[in-house]
Amino acid sequence: MSKNLSFSIFTLGCKVNQYESQLIAKGLLEFGFTMKERGGDIYILNSCAVTARADRKARQIIYRAKRERRKLFITGCISPTLLAKLKEDEEITIIPQEQKEQIPGFLREKFSPSPRLALSPREATKIAIGRKRAFVSVQTGCDNFCSYCIVPFLRGKPKSRPPKEVLEEIQQLLQYGFKEIVLCGIRLGKYGRDLEEGISLASLLKEILSWEGDFRIRLSSIEPMDFEEELIGIVTHPKLCPHFHIPLQSGSDKILRAMGRSYSAGEFLSLIEVIRKRIPLVNITTDVIVGFPGESEEDFNQTLNVCEEAEFGKIHIFPFSPRPYTEAAKWDDLPPQIKRERAKVLHSLEEKLSFSFRKKLIGTELWVLLQGRRGNMWEGLSHNYVKIYTEEKPPNEFFWCCGEEIYEGGLKANLRKGGQDNGTLCVLYDSGW
Repeated sequence: MSKNLSFSIFTLGCKVNQYESQLIAKGLLEFGFTMKERGGDIYILNSCAVTARADRKARQIIYRAKRERRKLFITGCISPTLLAKLKEDEEITIIPQEQKEQIPGFLREKFSPSPRLALSPREATKIAIGRKRAFVSVQTGCDNFCSYCIVPFLRGKPKSRPPKEVLEEIQQLLQYGFKEIVLCGIRLGKYGRDLEEGISLASLLKEILSWEGDFRIRLSSIEPMDFEEELIGIVTHPKLCPHFHIPLQSGSDKILRAMGRSYSAGEFLSLIEVIRKRIPLVNITTDVIVGFPGESEEDFNQTLNVCEEAEFGKIHIFPFSPRPYTEAAKWDDLPPQIKRERAKVLHSLEEKLSFSFRKKLIGTELWVLLQGRRGNMWEGLSHNYVKIYTEEKPPNEFFWCCGEEIYEGGLKANLRKGGQDNGTLCVLYDSGW
């Protein structure tokens, strides 16, 4: 007899994982399962192994599932030490990374959910994503083998999705009413290099950006070495969000070489300068690892200097943690106290830089996607990735407003017309596109 079965998905890590979790949820909803944020009959953990902290979070979710006596299925990136322990537990089902997309079918066969609860693809997509912004992964895998990173060992070589498949998925999402599409990948900037000649992230973007309609495209993380001239040439397109997440990792050339990064601090800053000349108030965010093996006080100070010069809008800070299989795991680790102190110093700088960036947006026009109600305020996300709050209800999902004051990690704005072109938004009117 078919049953009314519910599931909860717990996703750790990158936007590709978030995208893959959305696909799993969509498939399960179409088969007749129901979704709960917490407390489902079935727990699915889409794991991450990039840091020791991610490992800890995975273990916490596993312990909770066992304590609550849920049926537990684990997939995603799992560190070898954790995987070895999980394999000894007969109550846990492990589904390999490469079989992740088969999870809905596997669970349907195992549990026989009620077909009368099955949703249409449109309904399932909206519930699975649950917001007006949708992630679309265009590739997976990485072959850079940075000395600290376990991802190439767990995700394999770069593999791009065919353009036709990606474009059809995005068109469907737009038809379903999604307003912002976030293109993501493990090595997003390498999209197309394993396909036929002429296919690249830039060529894919040019096709999408040529479409008519009320939508915008955002890019997730892009490595500085993948920011090719063709891509730089389209950063001012009116439908491409002026927000780029470009991982720095360190501002010390010595540490960058030890990390296996193929650029210098100077080259990184030159790239930022080129982008800012085209879009003066672009929001550039980054990742930084502190306490990498061999990082001296001078190396750390160089990182602080580069961050200040780059004027990042946000810095994601990662104290170094050794990862299995990696070269850096063999090297002498710095004391935890040094890592904590340096993370604290960088966090203080990050707060200062974030405040400074948002302050520059006061009195400027902002193009915002409404997210919903928060207390007595309406909340949205600007094209350059700043949380926007207004007291007056916006008239449409997309709306223009004027930055008014710093507010709760974002900006309070008003809906009146006016304000100055901020050097970012002028591209919407005079970009040559």
